[in-house]
Amino acid sequence: MTLTTIERPWESMYSGYRRIFWGILLLLIQIEIGPIPILQIFAGYLLIASGISCMKRVAVTRNLIRAFRVANIMLIGSLLDFMLRFLESNTGFFVPRPYMALLSGVMMTFLIRGLELLLFYDILSTSSKILRFNNDFSLADDTDKRLRMFLVAQTILSITTLLLFLLPYLSLFLFPNFFFPIFGFIIVIFISWIVMKIWLASVFARLKRRYGQPDSTFTRKTDEYQVELSINE
Repeated sequence: MTLTTIERPWESMYSGYRRIFWGILLLLIQIEIGPIPILQIFAGYLLIASGISCMKRVAVTRNLIRAFRVANIMLIGSLLDFMLRFLESNTGFFVPRPYMALLSGVMMTFLIRGLELLLFYDILSTSSKILRFNNDFSLADDTDKRLRMFLVAQTILSITTLLLFLLPYLSLFLFPNFFFPIFGFIIVIFISWIVMKIWLASVFARLKRRYGQPDSTFTRKTDEYQVELSINE
């Protein structure tokens, strides 16, 4: 990990976590004006990428570099999704067949949720290392604990969402005369994703408060050079 030498590093960390916090909340919003979807998902990932950039002013790690790249991939993907939805809503340009809807649903579940898992894993793991370097072991341990909780919850919800995509198609072949309450499952999964995103935002709100005031561990004098620190990653 490379710690950069800037005058007020706690301000960069505070700003970074604040942008990530609001970026996560924006990902929860689904707004459309008539047939036109609003770019709130794009704005959410833009804020998250901007927050990571603020963190990189203080510490540069392989995890943060990868997180920044993943955030930009999600940013581009959300813009492409906006364009496809706009074309579909206004011109009927893309109307997938049922099997194509299934395939795209499965692929997008694995892709988006997998990238999200990697993105927030990299941010939180780096956050823990910075906290440990500054001797805040209590919050670092708490961040590690919440990171493990996030990994488990994200994995379980991703698998459950995938099964929800597959269930209607499997039931046609295995149980053609049995009705599955798909709508009820969809509501439960939808609420679960919302709860998890709000909880994840609260994790970053907690980190944001840590850097809300100048701290003696972050008031090192700066020069025009960088300090290389050998820390296990």
